[in-house]
Amino acid sequence: MKSSSAELSREQRDGTKPPRKGAAERRPAPEAVAPSPRLTQYVKFTGGLWLLVLLLWARQELRAGGSVVFLLAASVAAVFVGATVVRLARRQEPLATVSRAVLLVLLAAIPVLFDPRTQDVFNVTRFTLVVVSAFALGGLLLAGRVRGEEGGPWRNGLHWPVLALVAWTAMATAASLNPRLSLLGDYQSYDGLYSTMAFALVFFAIARVFTIDHMKMAVSVLFFAGGGLCVLYGLMQLHDRQWGGSWDWVNWGKAGSFSATSAIWSTFGNPNHLAGFLAILIPIGLVLLLLYRSWWVRGLVVAINAGLLLEMLHTTTRGAWLGAIVALVIVGLLLLPDILRRPAVAFSLGGMVAVVVLASALALNSGGELARQLGSAFEVGGKSTASQRFELWGAGVRMAGDRPLVGVGPDVYASVFQPYKSAKLARLFGQNIGVNGPHNVFVSHLAGLGYPGLVLFVSLLAFAGLRAVGAWRRLRAIEKGTEGVDQGRAREARLVLTAVVGGLFAYLVQASFNVQQLGLTFAFWALLGLLCVLASGAGVPATLRPRMLFSRPSPDDLSLAPAEQIGPSKASAAHRTPTTRSSVATPGQGAEPAVPVLVMLGAVILMVFTAFASRPYRAERSFYRGSLSQSVSARLRQTDPERAARLAVEAHEKLEKAIRLNPWEPTYLAFLANGRFGFATRLPAGSPQQLGALRHARQLYERALPLDPRDADLLRRYAGVLMSIHSLDRREAATGNAKAEAIALMRRAVRANPFDTSIAEELRMLSAARPPAAPLPPTPSPTKP
Repeated sequence: MKSSSAELSREQRDGTKPPRKGAAERRPAPEAVAPSPRLTQYVKFTGGLWLLVLLLWARQELRAGGSVVFLLAASVAAVFVGATVVRLARRQEPLATVSRAVLLVLLAAIPVLFDPRTQDVFNVTRFTLVVVSAFALGGLLLAGRVRGEEGGPWRNGLHWPVLALVAWTAMATAASLNPRLSLLGDYQSYDGLYSTMAFALVFFAIARVFTIDHMKMAVSVLFFAGGGLCVLYGLMQLHDRQWGGSWDWVNWGKAGSFSATSAIWSTFGNPNHLAGFLAILIPIGLVLLLLYRSWWVRGLVVAINAGLLLEMLHTTTRGAWLGAIVALVIVGLLLLPDILRRPAVAFSLGGMVAVVVLASALALNSGGELARQLGSAFEVGGKSTASQRFELWGAGVRMAGDRPLVGVGPDVYASVFQPYKSAKLARLFGQNIGVNGPHNVFVSHLAGLGYPGLVLFVSLLAFAGLRAVGAWRRLRAIEKGTEGVDQGRAREARLVLTAVVGGLFAYLVQASFNVQQLGLTFAFWALLGLLCVLASGAGVPATLRPRMLFSRPSPDDLSLAPAEQIGPSKASAAHRTPTTRSSVATPGQGAEPAVPVLVMLGAVILMVFTAFASRPYRAERSFYRGSLSQSVSARLRQTDPERAARLAVEAHEKLEKAIRLNPWEPTYLAFLANGRFGFATRLPAGSPQQLGALRHARQLYERALPLDPRDADLLRRYAGVLMSIHSLDRREAATGNAKAEAIALMRRAVRANPFDTSIAEELRMLSAARPPAAPLPPTPSPTKP
């Protein structure tokens, strides 16, 4: 590092020109400045990644230009995350450094990660990463505690509300109508006990290993890496929708039921989910404009904000719009001191947002399509989405009325929905309307956890709000106090707090009209952890007493957590007070040789847990390949029967593998059973092969039904197989067992969906003396309705 004399001009060193007044005071001491890593190093890393992407493109491993552009941007995001990890690295805190790295990777990856080679595409991959990372974070926190590494206390002010909510979720899972479903969560949702525990571990890890000086970098990673890539992919889809082209390189026709003319979904799989995440990013983006001084960084922030506003307008999602408006109002209130001090800047930001929204509306309003979409977005009657949501909320309230203490169980709403829906909903949207949740985070807690679960969730939000108010008041008081180093740190922390609170409000508002989604839920828990870090760093006590949280602190209580040197350096390491572990464990030095052994043991445990936790993901991969092979086989049945037969055998093997990997998922068993039932109907009537295929389908339905006993469609198909066996097998016809079991199943189907009149009609026909032949099953679908 250069000395201070080396930085002076030649005239100053020679004494011919006096230094400027106050220059020495403004220039920090040499040992207090940590040199940042050279920009050229990161440019080299980025260039290397770009060269790799271009080589893959040249070898035609990457064939779409959109994928190349996306990977080039992802390379920059990866280098940015890596540079942030390096800045937060501490030689004396290796385990805490690894924990920070894992958390920063999660902040960047969870909003972006998806896998079109799975039937789920968007949730199972994120669920696997969150669960594995949470397990690793829990082990790192425990190991760091044993080694005596410094870190934030586990008492972060929201520890008891979070633990109470997790404990009640576990109790509701044990008493659930379907405990198996409540553990893992419903198919393509995964919002059960496992994910709740994983999010809680992520929350506690953030509150412990991050400090108030890390907050700017944490929200920057979420906005630039996670949000930037999400917005970029959304812009590619938007280009293809509005102006034609093929920038979106994924063939969504193979991965799910998507329409080329529908609103974009980017990396979230649903326009509502995408708009909800963009609403969370808006307050963060506005605050980053105030935090960064570099104009090129501000230009990048403006570009991302313009893109996300354009995409949010295209989705026509009123819940996200309302969330963004509420978040902007909250941000304006919290930034009122800054607005009053510099009104020109505030009006400039507001004008910029208005211009971007107006320009986006003009760009999207081709042929008046946007005007029609906006008009439909505010319809509240008839078959509008608003009236549908009102009915879904009513069904959740009725579920809680039947089981007010523990609810129906976490993520069981969709499985037990049919008997709780109203006659109005069945009349407007069909007797067999399928849902994936109540589209309201509060009703979701009410239906799944009962009234105590809802109270615990609201209490968590209330105490988080009190801590946010207390932190803002303390930071503002420090900022207005005596000039010093803490004054600038307090202002930066207050601005980050504004972004975090705005993001939390945006999440809660959009989640009041949206179904739970892993990417959005992760953002909520991550922001909640950042809020705890900011409040603790501002000196808010870790208590649940509202008076102590909300009251104005005395001048003696106004202080920030000790400043942390960001970025490793030899100079800072020499002047930093060493962390001693003698107070924690006297034989600390003797235990050092065992550290490599413990690291290896932890790595082995993590690998074993990863292999176990990734079984749902690997099952999805196998299920996707099997269902794809089966659909190709059906298309080739007439033109190339030999190849169709090979693909059918291959599909069966892959589907069986998916069942072995995740035997708790009834979707796989039901899909394979439906396929066997359909195959049996194409065989010669009454042949031994047909009877064997029907018996195989019966075995599969027997395995699937206990996993989802309230699925009316599953009960109906199972009864159809039994009636087919009854009509072909003389022994079954003589005993009547198959027919009696089919009638019992149809009665259960009527109770499972009392609004479907066709089920009651089929039951009446089956109960007759001479029932008709069982109807042929429809073409099996790879996804649940």
